[in-house]
Amino acid sequence: MKKIAVVGGGAFGCSAAWMLARDGHEVTLFERRLDILQAASGINQYRLHRGYHYPRSADTATSSLSGLASFAREYGDCIVGGTQHFYAVAKEDSLVNAEEYISFCEKVNLQYSIANCPVLRPEKLQLCIQAEEALFDHLALREKLRHRLNEFSVQIVHQEFASIQRDSYDFLVYALYANTNLPFLDRSELQRPLQFELCEKPVVQLSSEYDGVSVVIMDGPFMCIDPLGNTSLSVMGNVEHAIHRRDIGLFPDVPAEYKEIIDAGVVNAGLLSRFPAFIEHAKQFFHHLNTAQHKGSMFTIRTVLPHCEGDDRRPTMVDLISARGTSDDSDAGRARAAGAGAPD
Repeated sequence: MKKIAVVGGGAFGCSAAWMLARDGHEVTLFERRLDILQAASGINQYRLHRGYHYPRSADTATSSLSGLASFAREYGDCIVGGTQHFYAVAKEDSLVNAEEYISFCEKVNLQYSIANCPVLRPEKLQLCIQAEEALFDHLALREKLRHRLNEFSVQIVHQEFASIQRDSYDFLVYALYANTNLPFLDRSELQRPLQFELCEKPVVQLSSEYDGVSVVIMDGPFMCIDPLGNTSLSVMGNVEHAIHRRDIGLFPDVPAEYKEIIDAGVVNAGLLSRFPAFIEHAKQFFHHLNTAQHKGSMFTIRTVLPHCEGDDRRPTMVDLISARGTSDDSDAGRARAAGAGAPD
């Protein structure tokens, strides 16, 4: 039995914590917020990617499919059923055309059927397919992870990283996503530049035509609309309007006016929200948006590798930072999970 600290209460960190505890180790999970899954794991499009989203990165597509299998095995009861999933290629300004997209689906063995989506404007599209994909309910996932952590006696401590007594543990696992460089302030060679995107996810009440319908417009500066868990609401994404700030560095730079609303759930952001721009852009492709009601927006930091616009790849990286018996014997074994396979 080892004494292990897991730092970061997102999906990666919580899963690592309860699995290590299940295997007989004494595990403490550190999360600076007052609850788990409060940041990017709880603020995204809630789509369980099979790979359809990444026609310019076959590696990301295949790894998405692999990840779906493990998620379904452990958290299958958090998957939302009864949703129709559509992917559409825009007629103009898409980085892939219809033929290329179909070829990609067949290459990575993604099932599809040519379809008409009832909420889309067909004259704006080269192609529309119905896909075999799924969503997850982030509230159900949070409860599931709480249960697993409690079942295997994982101690949860809510405190800032700097106050953790790292020397008290045999091993440390860092699953920090946007703050993945934080543990290595004294080890610059272990830090890596990342691209940080301050993103808005509007939550909306749409007409009944959108019930149980998930739609992604491919592949470029477009948008998507997805059901929000098992509620009657939807969450919107947009490649351009969702990103309020983008910077490359070691840590995210959050403007003062956003600090109180980052990772705070659904909030009324007032003039900071770009919801009007989301709707105007969406009207190019979608029907039935005149009655859309903005219920608030969620804000979080999305972290990706810099300069990946060409292929839009989203790798998940796990690094062994040090281990006993190496040249770094002064530290307990440390591992970093950097989920650059970011949520939408």
